[in-house]
Amino acid sequence: MRISQQLPRFPKKTMFIVTGKQDARFYIAYNDIIERVASFRIRKPNYSDREGFRQFTPAGIRGMISGSVLNPVDRAIRLEFRHTIAATAAALFRLNQIKRVILFAPRQFISDTKLSLPKNVQAIITHIIAANLYESHPFELIKRYQLTRIKHL
Repeated sequence: MRISQQLPRFPKKTMFIVTGKQDARFYIAYNDIIERVASFRIRKPNYSDREGFRQFTPAGIRGMISGSVLNPVDRAIRLEFRHTIAATAAALFRLNQIKRVILFAPRQFISDTKLSLPKNVQAIITHIIAANLYESHPFELIKRYQLTRIKHL
C-alpha cells in the first residue's frame, strides 16, 4: 500500500518486525510503499483437564514437588517463537536485500526477541520501539517510528 504524504519515506529497503508474545508480522517499506510480507502466530496447546501435558519427578526423588506444570508450556512456546522468528527474518533478509530493520516489541520481550534474530539482521537494527503494536495498522507503525526519530534528534 502507498504511504501517506504526511509520513516519512524509506529510500533504503527497511524491514519492520512487529512482535507480540507469541506472534509476529514482517513489513517491508521502500520509497513510498509498505507491504506485509510475512506473519506467524504460535498457538498455545489446548489441553482439556491437563491430559496432554505431563511432568514427572526426576528418578530417585521422592516426595511432593509443588509448582505449575504450565511454565514448561510457556517456555516451549517461546522457544518455538524464537526459532520461527529467526528463520523468517533470515529468509526475508536474503530474499529482499534489506538495508535496515526497525523492531517493535513489548518491553519485556525486546532483548529476547532481538537475541533470537540472526546476527546479520541484528547488525542492521536502527530503532527498537517498546510497544505492543502487533494489531496496529502499518501507518501507525510509521508514525511511532517518526516520533522516536524526533526524540533522538
